[in-house]
Amino acid sequence: MNMAFVIRKNYQQLLVVVFIFLFMIAGSLISTGIIMRRQLIASANEFIHTADANLKTTLREPESTLISSAFNIQDMIMDKSHSQEDILRYLTALTDWLIANEDRLSGFNGMYGFIRGDFLDGTRWEPPEDYVPQERPWYIDAKESPGQIIMTSPYVDAQTNSIVVSFAQELFDDGDFPESKDSRKSLGVLAMDVQLTRLESYVRSLKLSEEGYGILLNENLEIMVHPDGTYINKPLGDLFSDTGDPNIKKNQTNKKTSVLMETLAEKKEINALQIWDENSNRVIVFFRQAYNGWYLGLVVPAANFYHDIYRISFAIFLVGIVLMLVLCYMLLRLSAAKIRSDDENKSKSSFLARMSHEIRTPMNAVIGMSELALRAETLPRMSEYVTGIKQAGLNLLSLINDILDLSKIEAGNLQINSAPYLLASLINDVLNVIRIRINEKPILFTANVDANIPKELIGDEARIRQILLNLLSNAAKYTREGHIMLTIGMEKSIAGELVLTIEIADSGIGIKKEDLPGLFGNFVRFDAEKNKNIEGTGLGLAITRNLCLALGGDITAQSEYGKGSVFTARIPQGYTDDTKLAELENPEEKRILFYDDRALYAESLFLTLENLGLPVTVTITADDFLEKLKTREFPFAFVSESVVENARKVIQEGDLKTVLTLLANLGEISSFQDIPIIIMPAWSVPIANVLNGIKQSDYRETAEVRFIAPEALVLIVDDIETNLKVAEGLLALYQTGIHTCAGGEQAIALVKEHSYDIVFMDHMMPGMDGIEATAAIRAWEAKQERAVEFEPKDQTPKEYAKHIPIIALTANAVVGMKEMFLSKGFNDYLAKPIEILKLDEIMAKWIPQEKKRNNKTADAENKTSPNTNQSEKETAADYSALTEIGVDTGKGVAMTGGEASYRKVLATFRKDALERLPLLERVSDEQELSLFTTNTHALKSAAGTIGAAAVSKVAAELEAAGKAGDFSLITEKLPQFYRDLQKLAEHIETALNRVEAVELNNEGTGEISEEHFALFTEFAEALKQEDIGTIHRILAELEGKPFGGKTRKTLNDVSDAVLMSDFDEAIKKMTEILLLSKVEPK
Repeated sequence: MNMAFVIRKNYQQLLVVVFIFLFMIAGSLISTGIIMRRQLIASANEFIHTADANLKTTLREPESTLISSAFNIQDMIMDKSHSQEDILRYLTALTDWLIANEDRLSGFNGMYGFIRGDFLDGTRWEPPEDYVPQERPWYIDAKESPGQIIMTSPYVDAQTNSIVVSFAQELFDDGDFPESKDSRKSLGVLAMDVQLTRLESYVRSLKLSEEGYGILLNENLEIMVHPDGTYINKPLGDLFSDTGDPNIKKNQTNKKTSVLMETLAEKKEINALQIWDENSNRVIVFFRQAYNGWYLGLVVPAANFYHDIYRISFAIFLVGIVLMLVLCYMLLRLSAAKIRSDDENKSKSSFLARMSHEIRTPMNAVIGMSELALRAETLPRMSEYVTGIKQAGLNLLSLINDILDLSKIEAGNLQINSAPYLLASLINDVLNVIRIRINEKPILFTANVDANIPKELIGDEARIRQILLNLLSNAAKYTREGHIMLTIGMEKSIAGELVLTIEIADSGIGIKKEDLPGLFGNFVRFDAEKNKNIEGTGLGLAITRNLCLALGGDITAQSEYGKGSVFTARIPQGYTDDTKLAELENPEEKRILFYDDRALYAESLFLTLENLGLPVTVTITADDFLEKLKTREFPFAFVSESVVENARKVIQEGDLKTVLTLLANLGEISSFQDIPIIIMPAWSVPIANVLNGIKQSDYRETAEVRFIAPEALVLIVDDIETNLKVAEGLLALYQTGIHTCAGGEQAIALVKEHSYDIVFMDHMMPGMDGIEATAAIRAWEAKQERAVEFEPKDQTPKEYAKHIPIIALTANAVVGMKEMFLSKGFNDYLAKPIEILKLDEIMAKWIPQEKKRNNKTADAENKTSPNTNQSEKETAADYSALTEIGVDTGKGVAMTGGEASYRKVLATFRKDALERLPLLERVSDEQELSLFTTNTHALKSAAGTIGAAAVSKVAAELEAAGKAGDFSLITEKLPQFYRDLQKLAEHIETALNRVEAVELNNEGTGEISEEHFALFTEFAEALKQEDIGTIHRILAELEGKPFGGKTRKTLNDVSDAVLMSDFDEAIKKMTEILLLSKVEPK
């Protein structure tokens, strides 16, 4: 904004402000001067008043001492038994004592007197022959004031030659009770000398300013105390004159000096009289008569006296001028803001005109699709149109959400909630969203994250995520091809705090230099014509900058038009400790060989490996990579898809121990499930996970367990029925007692009611989640005096029961999650989908040793049971309906613990998916978003367990979008996911129907043996008694029996009912089985 233009528009207002302020300054100076002068005079008077009180105190002490001594000596004389020598001894002793105790009477010089014709001196002084006491001032003044205590003017003491003041009193013989005081007989005069040293020091210390001084006058206006000793005993008039002219003699009588002397002679006060001193300096004087007729005075140089007034006046003047300038500046700023606001209103009008098109587009789609849906003759076509309506509505909602976000910021309703969070989890979620968004574009996406950043930061995780998503989404939106590079680093400041630096560089369309200053403004979109096909409100960067400022940071932008942009955000964050984001075990031993034909990826990966402190060998060509791989020098190799098949052959043919890792983009991973895979962009945490051995494990074709534990009791807590089925099926291999429940509240109740050996607790559940439930259980244990930390191998069975092992079940197995769970009261954690190897490790670690049984007997029975194997061959399931849509049924069977368990899990997944489909139709607000995220999280792990990798992958993407609040990505992906999930449920139903048809054909007469009938009867009784241990034991036994058809289906229904603790339904189903039997119970 041109400030000269603003000044010209407002010069009249500025003149009025200047005039008013100058008038206010003048008035303030005058009133302040008056007030300050009054305060200074009051301060000076207060000084003199205090000095008067101090003088009185100083002179009263010798008076009281003299009265007391005179009374004692008068008694000694009247007693007539005391000689002159006795009186002298008394005076000597008293003098010695007072001198020795100077604090009792400061300046005491001795006590003496002329008594009964003799001069007696307590200081043992021998006067010269010409010394005549009757001629001394103390004697003369005492005789002139019979019986009263008199105080002489200061004089030079004949003994010490120091200036003293004598206090004296005439003594009388009152024994004869004379008729009048004049007829009393004089006994002599008693006197004492007091040096004025302390009084002189005090008077000289009286200063109203640094260069002023105090003076003391006697009753004759002669100077008793003055800083310059040459003025002692001189008249006051010698100090002052009426003018500063040095040609005028000091002692010349003049008007002001006369006024001063006359006023004091009349015993009046002098207040702030301006006069010149002996050095022709202008001074201000104050005088006041003391109680004894002396005069106390203060002399202050006029410059010092008015110094504070001048200083404060100058300060007022300066403040007034500054305030005037500030007000003028504010007026100019307000005027400039008004001009700018008018311009912004024009921009808003332009924005609304543009938004009318943005909003009309989805609205036209809604209306048009609705019309087509009304005219559609077939259901599939109608479904397609309704899906289009939904997507257009969600696009419209995304536009509105941006506007509402800005309105919250502008209204001051933006809340910052700081709490500890795991940076790796946040980055993982954001990268998942952006990967999907740019998946179909020819863009290379890289991420370089400093591995030394603390693992756990303290800040507003949601706002950091929003900033990252806004900037990366903006880069993805305006970059048609090329690259997007994310760099996250840190700058440590003080202990416990750091500055998180986020840099996003892209090769997009860039920003013109003249547009950069207004880049972070509201409703800003540049090159509107060129970018008219790019959706958006123009609010993203404005919201991002406001979020950065609210977090105590800022954001800057650099750009070259046509070449790309770089955005850098710097945000202060706290951290709990120095544990690194990504750490490696023995990094110097992990030599890395890598090749990537994509130069940008190769450079990014090299920087990341170097940041992790790893020895790296980079190869330029594929042949060079394969040759170096054969040398056996590299424990690890990273390679892109173009070379991975050849690298696998080299490793297999050479029997190499090298761990090969694929660097893949989305869509390149389906054929490589047997090796570790890092989805690009590769960054420090997933690389560290691979190098530390945290990678995808090979699935076993058969379920192998090291022991069984029929006496152990396990609780599984998960809100997904499919996950409960999977876990129950896998744990059935251990022949443990199993309880299940679908929520945290139920889990707490069951824990209080039963003694579990281990609890598997899902992390994310609606209502009370796993962390909250665990906290409640630990609090209950503490209340029961049972909270004792332990390691199973070191504890006795009795001690073991004091602390229930709780294992977290989570689908978010990123670095740092284990530590987070352990800090929240869990004992361990298990990633979903559940791997039998990991489950076996958990069971071996936490099941009490005394409850474990050898599994060799069970293995032998399985190996020597031809009927069972034959039955499985005869009833081999037809899963072609699932494999034709990409479901890996072999993986599903392995993951669920066998084919029988897999069928049950499939049935449960289908039921659960159909129940959740209505909840996935729309996501329109934050409350629905939370439920949506929970549902997609559940479907992610459940779909992965049955081998539906494609559905699991999209569910993971939608979960990440839900956590990030990315409605646009949800809008894009959800309709197809809905259809794919619906299709998967239909194909599961087809596959299960085919399996059931085969079993019905193989069932024969359906007769049940007498042995089986007895087992069924025992099972029915256990259901009535709700004997969980017996129920699960018999279910496990029935699982291996060669039932088929209706019997097997009904048994599966019974198992489902037990799983959900619906014992009434289970009893009903068992009754059906008993009715089907043709064997009468004995």
